[in-house]
Amino acid sequence: MSKKLLNMKFIIKLLLILGLLSTVFFLAACERDLKEHKVPPAVVEKLAKKNDPALQAQAVEGVVTLAPGQAPRVTEAAVLFLYARPRGVESGPPLAVKKINFFTFPMEYSLGPAEVMLAGTSFEGPLTVSARLDLDGDPKAQPGDLEGRIDVEPGNKQANIVLGEVMSTGKEITGTLSVSPKLQSHLPQTPVLFILARPHGVKTGAPLAVKRVIGVEFPYAFRIGQADTMLPDVEFDGPVTLLFRLDNDGNLKSTPGDMEGEANANAGDENIEVVMETLVAG
Repeated sequence: MSKKLLNMKFIIKLLLILGLLSTVFFLAACERDLKEHKVPPAVVEKLAKKNDPALQAQAVEGVVTLAPGQAPRVTEAAVLFLYARPRGVESGPPLAVKKINFFTFPMEYSLGPAEVMLAGTSFEGPLTVSARLDLDGDPKAQPGDLEGRIDVEPGNKQANIVLGEVMSTGKEITGTLSVSPKLQSHLPQTPVLFILARPHGVKTGAPLAVKRVIGVEFPYAFRIGQADTMLPDVEFDGPVTLLFRLDNDGNLKSTPGDMEGEANANAGDENIEVVMETLVAG
């Protein structure tokens, strides 16, 4: 065998040994790096919840679809948000939330204990699950975003949502609603709050805007505005009179035993204080 051939075999063996050593050192470095950079506790907890059959049984599942004619709104920048809130609660941090960057419709979803925002919070009670197609990827709702929602119980596996409501965030009125101390003993067990807005001086006819809130607790941070108007082409603007009615039977019509409060405001006003101090007589 020629000397040149022997040298070639030696070089090949040497390269193989060096490659093997490099692989060993690389794997050792990876293992050391994993040990030094531990997985965050929040991620560990979330993974544990996803792998817990009992907790996953509480998750709400279904399919999100687009209403007819809404497909052109889906752009490359669009992001899908899923929210769960206790039923009747329309503001404040959600109970659970999920952000989905890549999706196609119809899209299967799951939202449950693994997505709760605050550690130790239970995913329970009557819920409202909302889906919002955000056109610019910003969590804050913008005019033109698409939304849909469904009232469900935890564990519902057929909670299908249709994205068909085009959001219109115009002017609002915000504030705090409380109950007069003399009426505290008359509070119903399951209160239903109606908030009606009419142009100032208008006493009858369909309200400019209306909102219904179930299971309200006081003091209650309220908001009412363009998104609550009765007709989509009507602008929530100018001076308005707000009527607050805490209803016993869930019916918008005033009945004996209901509580009422009233305030005058202008569209765009913030942090107004309203007290319900009238008990509807029998």
